[in-house]
Amino acid sequence: MGITYPGSLECSSGTQRGLTSTAALRPTMDAYHQALEASALHAATSAALRYLESELASTRRRRRAIGERLVPSLETSLHDLDLHLDEQDREEALRVHMAVEQHKTVRA
Repeated sequence: MGITYPGSLECSSGTQRGLTSTAALRPTMDAYHQALEASALHAATSAALRYLESELASTRRRRRAIGERLVPSLETSLHDLDLHLDEQDREEALRVHMAVEQHKTVRA
């Protein structure tokens, strides 16, 4: 079992052609690339978090269903089986007792 989610991220942007070079262009492009990487990382992390929250909610529902429905049903079945086995033990004890009594009367 387990879940999969984005573990790493690779972000690349194409080169832009035809730009006239100014003193502010290189720092602006670097800042843009950093912002793009941070945005992509945030999006991947948010998607992973949403998926984990969904899986957690699903797991909680399954656990609650097991605890509220399956376990009580199994406990009831176990109780019924215990009663049935006790009844069989009493019947067997009665048969043995009757056989012993019959054996005593035959010998006497």
